[in-house]
Parts: sequence; structure tokens; C-alpha cells
Amino acid sequence: ATYKYSFDVQREVLPNTSITIGAAATRGVHLIRVLSMNARLAQEREAGLFVPTTAPFRSPEFGRLRPRYSDATSNYYAFRMSVSRRYSNSLQFQGSYTYSKATDDGSNWTGSSDWANSPGQARYLNSKEKSLAAFDVRNVLSVNFTYDLPGQHLTGPVGKVIGGWQLSGILSTQDGVPFTLTTGVRPAFIQNGF
Repeated sequence: ATYKYSFDVQREVLPNTSITIGAAATRGVHLIRVLSMNARLAQEREAGLFVPTTAPFRSPEFGRLRPRYSDATSNYYAFRMSVSRRYSNSLQFQGSYTYSKATDDGSNWTGSSDWANSPGQARYLNSKEKSLAAFDVRNVLSVNFTYDLPGQHLTGPVGKVIGGWQLSGILSTQDGVPFTLTTGVRPAFIQNGF
């Protein structure tokens, strides 16, 4: 189930130009998450669970066991602001900015491995890891405009060549999603047989 809430206030600040400010929230419950039930045996460490890649599986007679549970939750909170100018005096523009935060305990991009220390992988046994969602994008900015270049009202052959041109543009930028850095080299503690 998904619950959505939003609140917006809009005001015209100049002729043909308005500003909208608002907030939004979404709460998801009973979402699907993937578990790794036949994971390698973990070791307790001060920082939490440590799972060596060479450790034996909990049940070596079985292969991958990755059931899907519908007990995950998610939260999304956003502040939104936009400026919009309707077409007037040869110019139209619109810009919007969103500052948000998404957290959950089971987001999954591909679920392509049994267990890993990165977002989107199957979780170790039944442990929940509430943190930033794999799709958390904190800042989003989008701007577009259209401007009629001079010469719109020219007639004759000159008007056919010079008249009717517009200049327009779109800018869209956003933060990236959370990720885990890896080197592709096995860490020393694995190479030493731990």
C-alpha cells in the first residue's frame, strides 16, 4: 500500500509569473524485498556482521534460496519550488527545484547476487537495513525557456528568411544515487583465508 500527502501554495508575483512552493510525502508499506536465506555463515564483529566469501553456506545441500517477502517499508519526503512565466513579450520560461530524501529497508535494483554490501542486493537472512534507498536522489533542478528572436513581424523575402525564429533551451541536473565503491581486488583479509 502507498500513502501520499502533498501541500502546495501558488502566488502570482509579477504579471504572467507565478511561484509555487510545496511539500510532499509518500509512505510505502508491505513492499517486496529479496532475502538470501542460504547465505554463507557470518561472523560477529564490532562493526556488525562480517561474511567472508570463503565461508561455508548455511545449508550446503541447497543452492540459492532467495524468497521474496512483502514486509519492507519506504519513506519519501520532498520540498518543491517552481517558477513559471506564461508566454508574454516573446518569452516563456519554467524552472523547478526539488530537495528530497528517500529511505527504505529493501530497495532492489537487480538482485543479481546472493549477498553483497551494496544497495539493491538480497539482504542477509532476515535482517533489515533501513538507510537511504537505492533510488534516493537528493537534489533535482529543471529549467526550460523559449524566446522569440527579433524579426517575427517582418514581411516579404526578408521576413521569410529572418522571421519566425525562436531560441529555446532545457537544463536538467540532479544528484546521483548512492553507490558502493569497489576495486575489483580481493581484500587482504579474504586472501589470508579469514
